Amino acid sequence: MQLPRVGLFTDSAGPGYNGVNIAVAQLHEELRARGHFVAFVAPSDSKGKGRADKSWYALPSLRLPGMHPPVATGWGLFRCRRLLVQERLDVVHVHGVGLVSLFGIYFAQKNSLPLVVSWHTDLSSYLQHYGYLRPLVRLWRHVVTTICTHKPDQRMNCEDSDRRYGSDRQQCDLAIGTMILLNAADYVTAPSEKVANQLKHLGVTTPIKMIPSGADLRIPVLRSRVVDAPRRSHGHRFLYVGRITPEKGIALLLDAFSIVRHKVPNATMVLVGDYRNARRLRKRLRAAFNDSNITFVGEVERTALAEYYSNADSFVFPSTSDTQALVLHEAAQAGLPIVSVDTELLAVLRQNKNALICDATAASLAVAMTEMVALCSDSTYRNEASKVGKAMSFRYSKEQQAAATIDLYKSIIGQPDRHKRAESHAR
Repeated sequence: MQLPRVGLFTDSAGPGYNGVNIAVAQLHEELRARGHFVAFVAPSDSKGKGRADKSWYALPSLRLPGMHPPVATGWGLFRCRRLLVQERLDVVHVHGVGLVSLFGIYFAQKNSLPLVVSWHTDLSSYLQHYGYLRPLVRLWRHVVTTICTHKPDQRMNCEDSDRRYGSDRQQCDLAIGTMILLNAADYVTAPSEKVANQLKHLGVTTPIKMIPSGADLRIPVLRSRVVDAPRRSHGHRFLYVGRITPEKGIALLLDAFSIVRHKVPNATMVLVGDYRNARRLRKRLRAAFNDSNITFVGEVERTALAEYYSNADSFVFPSTSDTQALVLHEAAQAGLPIVSVDTELLAVLRQNKNALICDATAASLAVAMTEMVALCSDSTYRNEASKVGKAMSFRYSKEQQAAATIDLYKSIIGQPDRHKRAESHAR
């Protein structure tokens, strides 16, 4: 079989430590390395420019306050469509729910191409933390319904859906729009069992395949030279890596650490991630900046992360909104013991082996962090946790992610019942 020619459409691309950016970039890189032609459609970067590569279709975009990736404006879509038709694509793979992703769905339908949608983001959680998105949800659902069903959005009575989606009208619209969008695909990929279960609960009937994004195993983290070293004078050093934003549980982490400090005065915490868009946390962060035991590093290049993982004693994960959390895979790969509040993301975590998993409250997280300090004072525990974490993290790689995705492409290209299923979704 000829190598499938792939169209990757994403609303999140370019620089920045963002899980979707990383997952899509790694898939793009692996597909091309294996000889596949890939038309990459994404918003242009913050300077209004895209890659020089002719197969990179950079759509004009702008940056909105509080939004991490640039947002496509809609200019150039028709020209892009004409150019993409000439690429003779075999499959369209969409990553996101914004304008570029909806354009990908539209393009797949207009050209009768197989459509794969990867679900990366807990939109419900974002809606809880970013109120300015609420007025846009009804319009988004209307656009999704029109594109995916080829019909105007005949508004369903939200009260009829209260049992399933709750009484929050925007959350109801979001859930129904998500269901309609994903049911327009031939296949949906989920990065974790947590996400697959959430989508089934929403009423998604499209087949769902779990394909975890792979941690980049090329990041050189030499945890072995730290495990047996004498305990350092700074005391126990906790590490957090990720965006410094409300939905990531940063307020919870800061509250928990203030409790830990009373029991372990020499404990320190390092936070690596972009805090420029954390306006709702500004007051909390201002106080934390003045705490000599807390260090905010800011965003760093991924190649520089190894140093931070290697110099930490344990990793803290305070988020319940992540759909996979590549940072958990990186921390496990680094051999770090982990404290987490997400009871569903367990791919690289084993309770009491390399992790302590607790409730998402400040008191519970503080107890787990304090217990982790005691556990890490034992070199036997540190060595065992390192072995367990590394063994589990190496099950997931970007090579495995790409291989599973390519197998999925091949399975749906030319599938005889594909058009019938698409028509049933539209009805």
